[in-house]
Amino acid sequence: MKNQFYIQKLILVIILTNLTSIQVLAQPTPSINFIQPPPRQGTPKGTVPAGSRRGCPQTQKPLTALVPITQFSDKTQLRWGLTTQNHPTFWFYVPYESKSVQNAKFSLRDRTNRALYETPVTLTNTPGIISISLPSLAPALETNQWYRLYLFINISCAPNTPYQKDFAEAWVKRETLTSALSSELEKATIQQKANLYAKNGIWYDAITTVAELRRQNPKDTEWNNLLQSLGLKH
Repeated sequence: MKNQFYIQKLILVIILTNLTSIQVLAQPTPSINFIQPPPRQGTPKGTVPAGSRRGCPQTQKPLTALVPITQFSDKTQLRWGLTTQNHPTFWFYVPYESKSVQNAKFSLRDRTNRALYETPVTLTNTPGIISISLPSLAPALETNQWYRLYLFINISCAPNTPYQKDFAEAWVKRETLTSALSSELEKATIQQKANLYAKNGIWYDAITTVAELRRQNPKDTEWNNLLQSLGLKH
């Protein structure tokens, strides 16, 4: 089985770029390997990548869940990530203009594809990155359990014409922090937390922490580096 990870390098750029002081920048940048834990026994099977969606409106980039991809030797692939949260935040790239979206829905499902929580999503200021946080009223993610998440979108192509359907999907698994990592996180700054999550392959928590860095300092460049590394920002 051959694994190819498309997002590992971008998180390294996100976490390391501009987070160090001037003195550190004058020295070689310490290397952090963002290693997505390899699929193990019990990992969901990959699916055949969907072909390019035809119809309107045409977009340069697809509707995408922002998680690493594991590519298997049989040409199937698996989008998945880890979290430590019982109600995590999920991230998607939406390529459609808000005015063309008729409606959107987020769905969290168990491994058998049974819906556990669904909610309408109002899209504004798209194309762009959106976040969807699992609210406290939704079922909490259990540890060591796989869940499937979807973002369904219906797009209006033109007045009085049938709408087009599109969706993005990914898997999430909640894992318990080790006592050592938990102790480190308790003492860490937000920048250090981002590094720790990335170093330990906890994707959903890492990207959410990077987003918090941007919220605290709108001039911070890590978020723009993320978009550019994904090919979503020129």
